Formats: sequence, structure tokens, C-alpha cells
Amino acid sequence: MMHPSRVLTICFVVVACCSWGVQSIDESEATSFCTNTDCPQHNDDAHPTITSNAAPDNIERFENDLEARIVEDDEEDDEDDDGDDEEEEEDDDEEEDDDDEDDDEDDDDEDEEEEVGDEEPFVETCFDEDDMCKEWGESGECTTNPKFMHQTCRVTCDICEPELRDGSCFDEDDRCGEWAGEGECMANPNYMLTSCRKACQICSSKRLGRSSLRRGADVGVPQRLDVPDGTTAQDIEYIIAKSRNYMRKVVPKVIGDGIEDKCKNHDDRCSWWAVQGECQSNPKYMRLHCAPACNSCESLTVEGRCPLDPDAPHAWRPGDLDAMFQLLTSEPYKSEFSMEILSSPETTDGPWVITMENVVSADEAERLIALGGGEGYERSEDVGRKKADGTYDSIVSTGRTSTNAWCGEECSSDEKAQAVLRKLSNITGIPKENSEHLQLLRYEEGQFYRVHHDYISHHQKRQCGPRILTLYLYLNDVEAGGGTNFDKLNITVTPKRGRAVLWPSVMNDAPGLEDPRTTHQALPVEKGIKYGANAWFHMHDFKTPYATHCL
Repeated sequence: MMHPSRVLTICFVVVACCSWGVQSIDESEATSFCTNTDCPQHNDDAHPTITSNAAPDNIERFENDLEARIVEDDEEDDEDDDGDDEEEEEDDDEEEDDDDEDDDEDDDDEDEEEEVGDEEPFVETCFDEDDMCKEWGESGECTTNPKFMHQTCRVTCDICEPELRDGSCFDEDDRCGEWAGEGECMANPNYMLTSCRKACQICSSKRLGRSSLRRGADVGVPQRLDVPDGTTAQDIEYIIAKSRNYMRKVVPKVIGDGIEDKCKNHDDRCSWWAVQGECQSNPKYMRLHCAPACNSCESLTVEGRCPLDPDAPHAWRPGDLDAMFQLLTSEPYKSEFSMEILSSPETTDGPWVITMENVVSADEAERLIALGGGEGYERSEDVGRKKADGTYDSIVSTGRTSTNAWCGEECSSDEKAQAVLRKLSNITGIPKENSEHLQLLRYEEGQFYRVHHDYISHHQKRQCGPRILTLYLYLNDVEAGGGTNFDKLNITVTPKRGRAVLWPSVMNDAPGLEDPRTTHQALPVEKGIKYGANAWFHMHDFKTPYATHCL
């Protein structure tokens, strides 16, 4: 649906691309598209351009002093704002002879810069964010470069209406929301950014001083404008303006609510580095720590950082689950491990549950117990709530009172631990990369783990894929209690050193889907201490996503 002041679409798109530094259309091509005599021509010298390609020497050091820098910059920004206020007060004293109306306006402007508007839902101070605005306006940039100018130079471009100065923000047309949904805020900013401000989300609920806004305090740590390599303040302010536009318009609609609090510039040099091309040359650091400057908030979500690989190898295809258990319950495995079938599709019309004896030796079991003590046993936790970035909290549950330690990289490099891991991979036929690090468990008298399932549903959307198989090792004999009970199958396995119990978490015909029949519980230890180890196998490589924080 068209609306007032709609410019010729094809002309405007070309000019918009030019004004934002897109290099794929040269001047001759732009002119050939723009045939209307009223089509604005872009002035290449009128607004900041990106010229510097220098890169920081060592990005790693920036992480080390990040927290200290944030605190320091907050203090500096407060000092800058105080300095601005003092200068304005001096100006008011020099202009005492002006009429009362002018004095009142000066006082109001000063108050607006100092206060934070938390009473009105949409309050915004109208001002030019750059000292060059007047010069740019005189050269016609309000018309030829509206995307930048209408955000940065509102006074110069005369888009501060009386209603905005009064502190209200609204849409002048009932169709603004519809137009904004169709992308008109970007395609037709001349009209939309003045008449549909609320729909275009350019109304701020917080008022910041001119100095703070100029330095990008609304998108993170205030940015340095005085840098040593010849980059101009205008270069940096251009990046800040783009960051602000991205945070206001793109993030809420494309990435979703909740991420704004995490998507911040965490260093005062983020915009400078973006000018230098660091977003492209050093993405691992920049896309996370300078996300607004790099327009990369999606990198802060696990889905954005860790896309799924459709070609990732599968541990199991339909039918492979049954094939594995049929192999393990036949010779030579049946005799070697004194195999016992507790449940199977053929014998009980249930899921597979089998036990194996002497899977680990006494020495290997004792070594795993010692490694757990070295790592430190801590209260076991369950999966908690989903966070804004797509990852999940861990929570202490009253239904789980055991303690555990994780046999991570250093622990797994132990000679006996490696022997156990190789043995488990050979038994299951699943690559060891698909296994989580061993969870080493300790249950004291009275401790338990209530009925639960090992399948974690959100792993379906992670690179590792879901847990498909559990192999639980008993590392010692227990005097009484501590068995593993399958509540829906009426099966209880008693602890015995070297014994293992295996069961699937998924269906044979659909190995990505949970098998609800294999819920189970660790019964309370009645006498003694129970030591064990969980080996959880996933559909895909687990170790790599774990190392890259993609769980």
C-alpha cells in the first residue's frame, strides 16, 4: 500500500545504497537506473567514509582488560556529561540579557540532557548528534542521504516537530504499523522517520546527553572518537549511527526479544575496529564483543553461532539400534561379557535393556573413582531454563541428591581412562567423539535420583544431536540399595563392580525421537557408598560443539 511522500522506489534504493557505502554499484550504473530529474544525487564528500585498514596488534589482550575498561569508561562518560552541563550553565550566564522565553528554553534543554525519562514510555530529546550536521545539511545531505541524516542530524534536517519536543511519540497515520511491517522505514525514511516514529521504533525510553549519544552510549560502552591512526571522528560516528539503526530496527524483528541486553559494544574501540575492517578479519572476537558495531547480534545466540550441518555423520540410521543390540547379544560378545537381556523387542515387546559383566577391571574402576576425587565431586545438576542466547541454565534439583565430577580433557588423557573410553567405543560401535565426557558419580547413604529420562529435547536443534544411548558403569559393590530401576519395565539392576547396563533413549525406527519407555531412577543407597560413571552417546560429534560452546 502506497502512502504520502513515497519517493520513486527504484531511484531511492540506488541512492540509499550509495549513501551507506555499498560498493557494488558504481556512479555510472546508479545514474543509469535513476532517470527521474528529481532523483537526489549523493555527495560522496559530504558524510564520513571508511578509509583505514589498520588492525590491532593483539586482540587477546582486549579480553583481559575488558571489565576494567568498562568501569573506567563509565566513569569517564559521567565526567564528560558533567563537563557539558557546566559549559551550558556558563552559556546561560552570558545570555542573561536574553528574553525570558529564550532563558526558559535553555533551561529546558539543559534539563533534558541531564534527566532520564522514565515516566513516559516514549521520550526523546531532539538534537544534532554531530558537529558537522549544519555543514552537511547546507550541502543537501538531508535529502540525498536521509538514512544517516535523519538519525544523526534531526535539528538540521528540521524533523523535530513540536509534539516531539513536548516528549510524546506517536504515529501520525493508522497505517504506519502496516507500512513498517512492509519495510517502509528503511525504503522511505523521508516520510516514515518523521510521521511513523513509533512504528519505526526510533522513540527512546531513555534520554542520554548529547556527548553520550554521539559516542554510542546507547549501544554499549561509549566509543573513543580520538584514535591514533588517522581515523576521523566522523568515520567512527558513521559506524555508531549504523549500529544504532541496526539495534532499533533489525534486532527486535529478526533476532527476537531478550538479546538486546547481551548485544553491546564491550570495548571503547569497537567502532574504530569496525572502521578498520576487524569485523571481517577478526570475526571470532569482534562478532561477540563488538556485536552492534559488526551488526552481528545473531552471533550471541547459539543458533546463530552454531548452525546445523545437514551433512553431519549420523551414528544411527533407522534400524541401526536393533542391529547394535543384536550384535552385542550374540557371540563372541555374549560369552565375553556374560551378557543378560533384561528387555528386548523380541522377548518382552519392550525396549532394549541389557547388562554386561567385567566391562572395566578393578584397577580401571579404582582409577576412575580416584580421578573423580581429583576433579572434585559437586552437587549434581539438571537442565534449567532457556536463556536469551538460546543456551540453558543448570539448576540444583530436589529430585537429584548425588554428587558428580566430569572427566574432562585432562582427566580423559589419563592412561586408564583412555583405555576405558576405547573399550566403550568398541562395544557400541559409536565414535568416541560422539560421547560426552564421562560423568563420575558418587551416591552416599540416602542419596538418590528420581525418575527421569536421559533424552534432552533441545539437543535436537544442536550440532551434537540428541542422546541416543546410555552406558552406565558400576565402579564398586554397594552393601545395600543403590540399584537402577526402570519404572515402566519393572526392572532393577543391582550395583556390582565392573558391571554395565545399556539402554537406548530413542526409537529404533526413528532414532532422533525419544523412547518414553526408558525412564529410570537411581534408588537410594541404603548402606555404603555407590560409585558409577555415565557414558552418554549422541547422534553426532559431541566433543567439537562442546569445545566451541555450541550446546
